[in-house]
Amino acid sequence: MILKSYSTCGVGYGKGIDPIHPKNKGGGSTLAKTKNRRVVFLPIKPEFAHKIINGEKNIEFRKKFSSQEVETIVIYSSSPEKRVIGYATVDSIVIDTPDSLWKRFYKKGGIDKDRFSFYFNGKETGVGIRIKNVSRLKEAVTPTQLGIQGAIPQNFKFLEKGIITILERNLI
Repeated sequence: MILKSYSTCGVGYGKGIDPIHPKNKGGGSTLAKTKNRRVVFLPIKPEFAHKIINGEKNIEFRKKFSSQEVETIVIYSSSPEKRVIGYATVDSIVIDTPDSLWKRFYKKGGIDKDRFSFYFNGKETGVGIRIKNVSRLKEAVTPTQLGIQGAIPQNFKFLEKGIITILERNLI
């Protein structure tokens, strides 16, 4: 049973209620017409960040994520690397029970069952961020090189859309 599922690319919504436009009960996406899509800086452990970049993983599991529209994630490989290594389009976001997330996405989740269960231990819901159109940078860059100042968040941080233009200059 899907608790909530919504697409960020205009494909439509799953069985849940669109958390961005609550009056849209799944009758089609309004996100494709929205100009306020967001770019998110997403810290990911190096093991998983590189699996995303290499195409071995197309879903990122989180205990929580933004309820706002997110179009693009900037992939930050966290400590010890501490570098931005690429970016990707968010295909859809699924909010469901950890068991349901595992059953649906374990093949492309890039994590084993024990680590997944430990991560979601005690949580009633989890988030699956489905990823597509991954772009790898020629050279990893520091957040400071992108104009990102201050402490790196554990979960995510909203960025200006212009950051993608900067990253596109550094693609493989």
